Amino acid sequence: MGYAPGPPGPAGNGEHEHALAGMEPWRWIAPLLANGRATLFATAPVVWLGVSLLPDVHPSLRLPAWLALAGLVGLGGELSARLVALEAAWRRGWGTFWFVPAGTVFLAVVWFSVFPDRSRTLVPLAVAAVLGTMFVQRIEVAGPQSLRAGAHAISIGLAFAIAFVVYATSAHARSWWTLLIVLAATALAALILLRDARASRRSAVALAGATALVVTELAFVLAGGPAPPWASAALLVLALYASSGVGHAVLESAPRHVYVELALVTLAGLFAIVVGATRA
Repeated sequence: MGYAPGPPGPAGNGEHEHALAGMEPWRWIAPLLANGRATLFATAPVVWLGVSLLPDVHPSLRLPAWLALAGLVGLGGELSARLVALEAAWRRGWGTFWFVPAGTVFLAVVWFSVFPDRSRTLVPLAVAAVLGTMFVQRIEVAGPQSLRAGAHAISIGLAFAIAFVVYATSAHARSWWTLLIVLAATALAALILLRDARASRRSAVALAGATALVVTELAFVLAGGPAPPWASAALLVLALYASSGVGHAVLESAPRHVYVELALVTLAGLFAIVVGATRA
């Protein structure tokens, strides 16, 4: 899924982007840090303190504290992308640049809380992971044109990984709030995949909504079955991939072979899940 050409750079005709593409890495990284770098610097201590301190708070306060930390980091991720390229971030992101940083820090603090013998030396890795997601999104909206597709693919992979964790933790639960979480995570992951589609915001939101409904309905069906949580989560991610992939292909008026590739990958993934579940 190639990235559509972004808006012209400061030169007004795309010359700035071509110049960035030909630069050495340390030279095109500097412009990405020229605007809004304060959000990156401010996010680092927030993540550090949150991951270090929140796992030790009272259990009754953990979830609100985790959500508050994720909200702060998500706000930083959204601002970081918009400050570096406001027009491109809004036109491409539709307000979704908060999801991956927020989900990453939320999973990090949950992991540090679940394992009491965690090593404090891993805290810098959590900080680097969160800042890395924010920087990847900056590349996606304002980096060299040759790197934007790769950055977008990384963002998609991270969004799908977060969705997998959401699906696995929500497996076998038919409560309305878990289904709402599945619905929201699916819609956001689908919108992130559709960020590079040359389509109107209304069309992308409609397709993301349709994808979310399909995956949530499947989650409701699987909740009553005997499949292990990882298998249910993998099936839901596969449904997310197939539905959003077809939506992307429709928006891009993709040739027939794209649909064939989507079908082959989906069937291969389904085969692998079935084999893994039967052997588990």
